[in-house]
Amino acid sequence: LGAVRMGRIASMMPTSVIHGMLAAIGIIIISKQIHLALGVTPSGTTPMALLMEIPASIANMNPAIALLGVLSFVFMLGQPVIR
Repeated sequence: LGAVRMGRIASMMPTSVIHGMLAAIGIIIISKQIHLALGVTPSGTTPMALLMEIPASIANMNPAIALLGVLSFVFMLGQPVIR
């Protein structure tokens, strides 16, 4: 919008709306990926159904795949600290 001199339109959008939209996208991504990180194939397809299946996925997780997923997540969080 800045290239066509319409940046004022972007400033009319409240930042709380942008933050809420990004949070919703993050929750949708997490609901779809947590099952894969635990080594379970979910039966639901909608984000709400996938969120409801997380406890069952934790109970039925594959320990080797779950360990790999947790270690990958810890590595991603610790990577900025490691030189």
